[in-house]
Amino acid sequence: MQPKPISYELEPVNEPSFDRCLLIESCIPIRLDLELVLRRYFEHHLKRIVLASETKDCVFIPLHNSYRLVVLSGVILSQLQWTLPPAHSNNKPLVIALVDESQAKASHLGVDYYLPSNTTALQFETCLEELLEVQNILNRYPWLSINKELGQPLEMLHRSEGAVLFRVEAKQTDHVVKHFKLDTQLLAPHHFDSFLALVAKLKALRHEGVVRIVDAQASTSGVYVVMEYVDGITLKDWLWDEPLPDLKLRLQWYKGIVEAVGVLHEAGIVHGDLKSSNIIIRADNQPVLLDFGLDGQLLREAGALGESEIYGTPYYVSPELIMGDPLDHQADLYALGILFYEMLTGQKPYQGGSLDLILRKHMLAPIPKLPDSLVLFQPLLQKLMAKIPESRFPSAQQMLQALDEVTLQL
Repeated sequence: MQPKPISYELEPVNEPSFDRCLLIESCIPIRLDLELVLRRYFEHHLKRIVLASETKDCVFIPLHNSYRLVVLSGVILSQLQWTLPPAHSNNKPLVIALVDESQAKASHLGVDYYLPSNTTALQFETCLEELLEVQNILNRYPWLSINKELGQPLEMLHRSEGAVLFRVEAKQTDHVVKHFKLDTQLLAPHHFDSFLALVAKLKALRHEGVVRIVDAQASTSGVYVVMEYVDGITLKDWLWDEPLPDLKLRLQWYKGIVEAVGVLHEAGIVHGDLKSSNIIIRADNQPVLLDFGLDGQLLREAGALGESEIYGTPYYVSPELIMGDPLDHQADLYALGILFYEMLTGQKPYQGGSLDLILRKHMLAPIPKLPDSLVLFQPLLQKLMAKIPESRFPSAQQMLQALDEVTLQL
């Protein structure tokens, strides 16, 4: 006969406020530093339960959904029992356990994230801040959901009008989940089919310069893409630094970018959103193309983007797209021209105080002249940024060949 669990009573709460934290720890040792961190976030809404370290009895805690966060420190997980709201519930608390690796397999408790028992207070606070930010977003947008099979959400990487990106901890490597913000009820079945067909093409690609697509979902319950997490620094951040990186290094990066775009085009894929913030430079100096214009197509088909509206960053949009022409590979080549100028000079070729002014410059302004020290590259820039698509390079591969010929003269 199993012993009756020891039950801890929690004070009744009239209405869930979701601003409370529960700290459960063993009496030896008590982590006062953790309590100090938690009080900075939850002030006087922190409840602590200290379990007797010598007890071998099972401990039951009637955990209700008014707690936003539950932290376990030094607790033998196998002795703990509770009931949690369903995993998909917006009121499910975030559960963090600071335990030894041998205990981390006790996932029956519904622990969301494990940290080593010797985690410092500073490390704990850094992790906590990121996890709470993710939780804030998931609670703000109830339609968002992270499939637990994908991994545990660790941090929010980016949020825009069209999507939210999370980094998730998977079993072997971290992934990025990109959730699209759109009303899927406005999409027809063939929209989902075309989206998944494009994703299938991307999944089949294996190139070091293109982010690997792991999975995707497109249905009325939501649309998301799962990508590998690429560790590095965005090209945008590199170009903001002063002085700029060495010219030969920048040209090496640019060649890698053009090559990756060529791989996409050969597979029948148009990137559609090339820009410096969508390119990561890894530690080995390999540029990796992130993101694709997947959501632009869905936004337009969902009616959230008018035919005359511009998708993407206006600094890189081609004249023909501004005029309403369909997206094709020449739009990517024009964006490569913008990137070329930006990587050579550290500045964007067309800037202005309004969207309308920037778009006018793309259509009507002369192609800017490079400094005298870079004049060798002016003919390439002229061809890439030609206003008429037919005047540009026919392909990324031909652009790469022309660039190789010019760089031999350096």
